[in-house]
Amino acid sequence: MADGGHFERSAMYHAIVLEDLLDLFNILEGWVPEVASQFRNDGGEIVYKMQGWLRAMCHPDGGIGFFNDATHGIAPDLVALEHYADELGLRLPGGAGQALQEFPDSGYIRVSQGAAFALLDVGKIGPDYLPGHAHADTLSFELSLFGLRCIVNSGISGYGNGGERRLHQRGTSAHSTVEIDGENSSEVWLGFRVARRARPFALSTRQNDEVISVTCSHDGYKRLKGKPVHTRHWHFEPGQMAVTDTIRGGFRRAVAYYHLHPEVQVQLDEGATGGRIELAGGQVASWSVSGGQASLEDSSYHPGFGITQANRVIKVVFEGPEAVFCLHWHEAVAPKGALTVRARLRAKDKRRDKPVGPKGPLTVRARLRAKGKQPDEAVGPKGPLTVRARLRAKDKRRDKPVGPKGPLTVRARLRAKGKQRDKPIGPKGPLTVRARLRAKDKQPDEAVGPKGPLTGGAC
Repeated sequence: MADGGHFERSAMYHAIVLEDLLDLFNILEGWVPEVASQFRNDGGEIVYKMQGWLRAMCHPDGGIGFFNDATHGIAPDLVALEHYADELGLRLPGGAGQALQEFPDSGYIRVSQGAAFALLDVGKIGPDYLPGHAHADTLSFELSLFGLRCIVNSGISGYGNGGERRLHQRGTSAHSTVEIDGENSSEVWLGFRVARRARPFALSTRQNDEVISVTCSHDGYKRLKGKPVHTRHWHFEPGQMAVTDTIRGGFRRAVAYYHLHPEVQVQLDEGATGGRIELAGGQVASWSVSGGQASLEDSSYHPGFGITQANRVIKVVFEGPEAVFCLHWHEAVAPKGALTVRARLRAKDKRRDKPVGPKGPLTVRARLRAKGKQPDEAVGPKGPLTVRARLRAKDKRRDKPVGPKGPLTVRARLRAKGKQRDKPIGPKGPLTVRARLRAKDKQPDEAVGPKGPLTGGAC
C-alpha cells in the first residue's frame, strides 16, 4: 500500500513478503544484472517503504506487534531483514522515528514518548475481498514500557478450519479492546472467514508539546439490537497513559480487556478499582479504573505456533456508557551510553569471533569463502591451488621413483620396479627373459672342457 504496509495488515506476512522481494533482487543480481539494476531503480523505493513500515510496527524488543494473524518464529525478524537488505545495498537509512507516526492506508498508529511505546489499530480488519487473516481486534493496542512488553494482544498458536481455539484467538476477547454483549466486533467464523465487519471512522490525532492523543470510533456492533458504537480515546503524556472507552447506543454488558505479557506481575487492590504491575526488569507502574469494576483473570498468550503461555488479563466491566483505564509510571533516564535492545543485539553479533578482512568483519559469503581457504592447502606462486591442482600436488608428494626429467609415469615406475629385482646381468646389462632362461638352463652341474661347458654330445 502507499504507506508501505502489506495489504492484509499483518506484520508477519509483511515481513515474509519483504524477504521475498530481497530474495528476488539477490537472484536477479547474480543472474541478470541489467534487470537487477532496473529493479533497484524502480523497486528500491518499495523495499525502503516496507522496511520503514516494519521498523515502525516493531516493539523496542525488535519483535512485531500481534495484530491480525501475527506471531513470532514464522517470518524473519527486523534485525535479520535489515542485515539482508544491507548486504544487498538496499537498507533504509535513518534511526528512530517520530513521536507520532500515522499509517493511514494500513490503519495503524505508532506512539513513542519517553518510556512508553504503543501501537494502535485504527484501520479496517483487512481487504474486503480477502479477510482470511483478519481478527476482530478493531481499536486494540499494544504497549511497551521501558523497552519491555506490557499490554499485548494474544497472538496465534496455529491455523485450522475452525475449532474453539482458532475462533477464540481471532475473537475480540483475545485482544486489548472492548467486547459488547459477548459478541465479536467483526463476525469471524471458521478458520479464515469473516461476515459482517467493523469499519473505523472519525479518526483524529493531536500532538501538543509532550501530549499525544488519538481518537477513533467503529460501527462493528451496530448490527446488535441497541446499535451501539464504540469510541476509544488514547491520551499519552510523560509518565502516564489514559484510555477512555465510550459506548453510544443500547447494550446489556460491555467489557474492556487489557491483556498483560506473561512476564508482567499484576496486583488488584481491595476496592477493585486499581492495582500495581511490575515488569520483568523490576520497573513498577500503578493502574486505576473509573466507570467500571476491575477484576483479574487467567488468560493465554501465543508468541509462536504451537506455543501457549499463561498470562493475566485485567477485565473492566462497564458500569455505564464510559470507562477509563489509567496507567502511571516514573520516567527513568537511561544511563549515558546505554544501548538499546537492537544495539545490544548488533553488538553481541559483532563480538563473535569472525574472520576479519581489511575493511572489517567479512560478510556471510566472504566468511564461508575464507573458511574454505583455511585448511592446509598446497599453495602455488599465484596463491591457493584449485581442487584439481591440490590433488595433483598431493599426488606428487608421494615417494615415487624419480627420473632425470622428474617423477616417472605409472608405466615407467612399473618398469623401474621390475628392474630393481636381482637379475642375471650380462656384459651389456640385465638379461632378457629368454636370455635368463637360457642362462638358468646352463647353470646345473655340467662337464667343463678347456673352452667352457661341454655340449651333450661331448659328454
